[in-house]
Amino acid sequence: MRVKQLKLINFRNFRSFSLVPGDVNLLLGQNGVGKTNILEAIYIASVGRSYRTRRDDETITWGENANRAEVTTLSSEGEELQIAVSQQSDKKICFLEGKPMPLSLLAGHLPVVVFSPENMDLPEASPTKRRRLIDVLLAQVEPGYTKKLLRYNYVLRARNKLLDKIKYHGTGIGELGFWDEQLAKLGRVIIDSRKKYARILNNRLEQCFKKITNNNTKEQKISFYYQSNVQDTDNFKEELEGVRERELRYARTILGPHRDDWSIKINGADIRATASRGETRTALLALKMAEAGVLNSVKGEAPVLLLDDVFAELDKRHSEAILELFNESQVFITATDAEYIPEKVRAAAQLEQVG
Repeated sequence: MRVKQLKLINFRNFRSFSLVPGDVNLLLGQNGVGKTNILEAIYIASVGRSYRTRRDDETITWGENANRAEVTTLSSEGEELQIAVSQQSDKKICFLEGKPMPLSLLAGHLPVVVFSPENMDLPEASPTKRRRLIDVLLAQVEPGYTKKLLRYNYVLRARNKLLDKIKYHGTGIGELGFWDEQLAKLGRVIIDSRKKYARILNNRLEQCFKKITNNNTKEQKISFYYQSNVQDTDNFKEELEGVRERELRYARTILGPHRDDWSIKINGADIRATASRGETRTALLALKMAEAGVLNSVKGEAPVLLLDDVFAELDKRHSEAILELFNESQVFITATDAEYIPEKVRAAAQLEQVG
């Protein structure tokens, strides 16, 4: 599936913007003119949330006459999808073909992968940001995952509130059994899904890493390592009971997928500790290629690629690695100067001057 048309109203710096994209789209303009905002809008229409902010109202154009931002896409299948954010409610509403659609069902409708300079910060970023990468992938490939994750977060908040009540007021301990059951039931499903796709990612990561480095030996072994603090999901509830004293002391749930993390290792060593910037860039580019490969395999179609000013930081070898993904995908590329873009891309691209 491809984006056939994009319309923005009061979105970021665009009062009104329209684009009829091709297969390869080059968005050129100086910093600050809104090139990244266009990619963000496509991402929101694909996943239901921004990759740049957690506050929906930040996407609304500043000004007293702008109280609602709208992103509308028309797909190659002829489906019109509209997402709107209101300042009054700070909540998104979604319509598919004019009919309300739950946001929890949106992800996967238009598969997407984003490459941005911020990806370089993933190894040093917070576990929350790293978890978001695998959660967005799962939301796109596994129906119902988003709904389960939202339900888990609701249970987590309720359980934390109860732990706080027990600690500071000494009441409600008899209610913990119910919330333990709910947390363990949902947490087990989430962790098992993450581990399943972590294994798939790991296999593809190794293949992609070898393609980029032309490394056909076993000198460098790369792995995607998923870490959960739940030892055995089948005994999740029993493990919760084993940390009861600590949880009551801190008034917080300390076991569960909300505390999980992942890392990339080369020859068994975390890239945060031993890899050079070049090795880190290669590993993360391979991870994004693996992510695109998983989406293509599961969904049966190449994802839309959003490349946010990435060629300026890549050498020829890495640029050629990205070009391998262009064969089937619709691509949106931002850049301040066309000279950073490989000639092969410039020749095939539809040029859009922004600003």
